Amino acid sequence: MRALVTLCNKHRAPDVAPGVLVVELRFDAAAIHDPSSIEILPHRLELPETTTGITGVAVLDGRLLLGLQSRLPALAIADRQLNIEEIVRLHATRDVHSLLAHGGFVFMASTGTDQITTWSPGSPDVVVTTVGSGESDTLHLN
Repeated sequence: MRALVTLCNKHRAPDVAPGVLVVELRFDAAAIHDPSSIEILPHRLELPETTTGITGVAVLDGRLLLGLQSRLPALAIADRQLNIEEIVRLHATRDVHSLLAHGGFVFMASTGTDQITTWSPGSPDVVVTTVGSGESDTLHLN
């Protein structure tokens, strides 16, 4: 089995595993009884240097979508081996969290604008789906 763990807020501890924002865990059923059998693989991804974390992961059409924590909100699109294929700038969002892929769309919480937004591959930008109370950070997808 394989699991991905993403790290956010790396700007608070830049000296801890510099450049690592994704850690891959490989394991089998025996790991329940022997956690030392878990293989831990840190990944350094080709991301904009302003990226300080990853705040959401989803899979759409066999590709990984990573919500980038950055001054310039964006999605990184990667293959299953974590090779970055494309960076998509999300102009109408701020502080993207909680990605969910469904029906060819990616839904995401834009906590800085207190909105749920929708994006689809090939679209120039997101569409606002739901607007929160106007306070910061009240909407998330879980």
